[in-house]
Amino acid sequence: MKIAITGSTGFIGGRLASAFASAGAEVTAFGRKPDIRFPEENITYVRWDMRERICSVSKDREIDVFVHSAANTNWKDPVSTLVADNEKTVSNVLEAASRAKHVILVSTSSVYQGIHWTLSENLPLDVAKMRNWYALSKYSEERAFLKSVGAHQKLTILRPRAVYGAGDRLLVPGMLRSSAFWRLCLFWRGDFFTSITSIGTFVESVFHLIESQVGLREIYNVSDPDPVKIVDIFREVAGKYGKSWLLHLPLAALGPIGLIRPSIGSYYADLFGWDKVLDISKLQSTGFASESKDFRAHLRAR
Repeated sequence: MKIAITGSTGFIGGRLASAFASAGAEVTAFGRKPDIRFPEENITYVRWDMRERICSVSKDREIDVFVHSAANTNWKDPVSTLVADNEKTVSNVLEAASRAKHVILVSTSSVYQGIHWTLSENLPLDVAKMRNWYALSKYSEERAFLKSVGAHQKLTILRPRAVYGAGDRLLVPGMLRSSAFWRLCLFWRGDFFTSITSIGTFVESVFHLIESQVGLREIYNVSDPDPVKIVDIFREVAGKYGKSWLLHLPLAALGPIGLIRPSIGSYYADLFGWDKVLDISKLQSTGFASESKDFRAHLRAR
């Protein structure tokens, strides 16, 4: 099998590239960093600035599966730059993936912003309630892929939530960046439940759907089978990294904090401020069954 993956130097893309290579696939890995060497001999690395066309280096390659996991998530860049970069990437990737038999878009459960409790794929999405650029850009990506991926191609859109594992650069690091007075900032009591997604669960779901997806256009939520209480996550991280305890803040503090610290604004609130449990019954109906994962074991291994 011949696989192409964007964002291969990132957390999710890198794990997918290595997993496919270990399974014997011939992998073309696209990334922004120069001179990356994967340990697997069957990975060909191609440097790619996602604002430029990549069709020129992939048009002559027969591709079975094209996975798009690249995104600009640099919080230090202006919002206008982030949105423009991600929108330009979409048109480039759609062109590059036009010959692939199966196209997989790594999206996000952040598109459910403004919707709480149990989240299923058929819920109507309200753009007006998407308060951060990442949710908006991923929603725009989904619409573009659904519209433009060829009728002869299979399309899978995946919506994971809070992906964690070795090499995580966002979930746990983001919690640590939000600390104040040697305490992790937790909004309200933290007695909400949320879904989280082990990188292992995510990789397994990709492999499974390549073999098992029947429909040509499908969207799937992806998470570990058991939701967790947010305060338990924070206590584990605080204990692991020597934080004295938790600093409980009212939900009303999110507004001014978001102005001062954009990196923990609406994205952070969406992740930890309300009950948000993914309904993964659609994925399970395809025969996918992931074992329960232990977030604490992941922390102990960091």
